[in-house]
Amino acid sequence: MSQPAFVAWAETAIERDITAELQRQLVKLLNTGEVRGFSTAMFAPPVRGQEVENHSGSEKEKRPDLTFHRLAARPVDTQNAQFYECKIVGRGRTLNDYHDNGVMRFVDGRYAWAMPHAGMIAYVSPPPPAAAIAALDGYWTAARSSAQMEGLPTNQLEVDMSIGQAVAISVHQRTFMLPGQSLPAEIVLRHMWLSAAA
Repeated sequence: MSQPAFVAWAETAIERDITAELQRQLVKLLNTGEVRGFSTAMFAPPVRGQEVENHSGSEKEKRPDLTFHRLAARPVDTQNAQFYECKIVGRGRTLNDYHDNGVMRFVDGRYAWAMPHAGMIAYVSPPPPAAAIAALDGYWTAARSSAQMEGLPTNQLEVDMSIGQAVAISVHQRTFMLPGQSLPAEIVLRHMWLSAAA
């Protein structure tokens, strides 16, 4: 598919189809070994919609959009992986959707409850919002002033530029109880915003 055709497709495609295409491209990239540390020697192919249990085991069919299993992960467990939730931002989908139906899945123990980190991938669609760091910082700053939102970051957002594209980093407190009645550690979320036009 040509770049203009891909951009036109991505601007109207639904989240499921964009995630399926992202998965295909990640598998191709994994096989090339072009990205240091992201190779078939380290990772299994990313899984789309893998079913996992929530923190209490009361829900058995939670489906993070993308799951990356490290081949040398110990202990071997369905919860010992990199979990990512994907959301469209734009086309009527707001940062409320991104927070409530994305970020909160990590904060409340639906996804990645046994992990200290996970990620959000936004498919940014016209009209383009601000960069992730500016958009999220503004959104969460406004939410803090109203004091009516759960799952707000406990820190100032950070930016990682190591891959060439800005990745926003937020830290969130989690208050659910783990098996054994202990509290989980905070979770670090990396926010990567992708645009087909980029």
